[in-house]
Amino acid sequence: MSVASEGYKKARMGAVVAVLILIAGLFAMFSPAEALRFLVIAGGGLLVIDGIMGLTTQRLSGPMDGRLIISLARNGLSILAGLLILAGVLWNLFESSLLSRFVGVLLVLIGFAELISGIVGRGSKPIGFFALLLSAMAYLVAGFALIFVQISSAVFLVKLLAAAAIVYAAAHLYRSWRAYGAYSPQ
Repeated sequence: MSVASEGYKKARMGAVVAVLILIAGLFAMFSPAEALRFLVIAGGGLLVIDGIMGLTTQRLSGPMDGRLIISLARNGLSILAGLLILAGVLWNLFESSLLSRFVGVLLVLIGFAELISGIVGRGSKPIGFFALLLSAMAYLVAGFALIFVQISSAVFLVKLLAAAAIVYAAAHLYRSWRAYGAYSPQ
């Protein structure tokens, strides 16, 4: 597989994830009370999908540098957070405040990993750094919101997380568009 076709594949996968996150975020923004359970389940599923898709695009045959290890950890944390959300909501395994805080900590770790993986090994020309920064900030805002906002104000939390999801989806779409353009024939 050529580098260009691999780049197109990554860009398309990123765009699919971004569109799904954008749809969930817009639904939650305009109908927060009805969207709460759906958003939690869809958010957990999207975290799992995001982590799996991130793992499938990793080049594991090369050297194990810091950026690869951070990226693998970020994708693993994303899968873990998504599975915890799905298990907690579907089977009521955890108390809601404990689950909220634990997933919040995982989302904060994912945000820092996203930021660090974008900074480490970028070289002199960081392509899409602003989009990467927005993406990391969306994870950080969502994580801190889950840690510090009380569950009793769930509608406010849904609106806040919906706004973070919309910002993250826009940044992800922008990065996918830039990646797609970088591999287009000149």
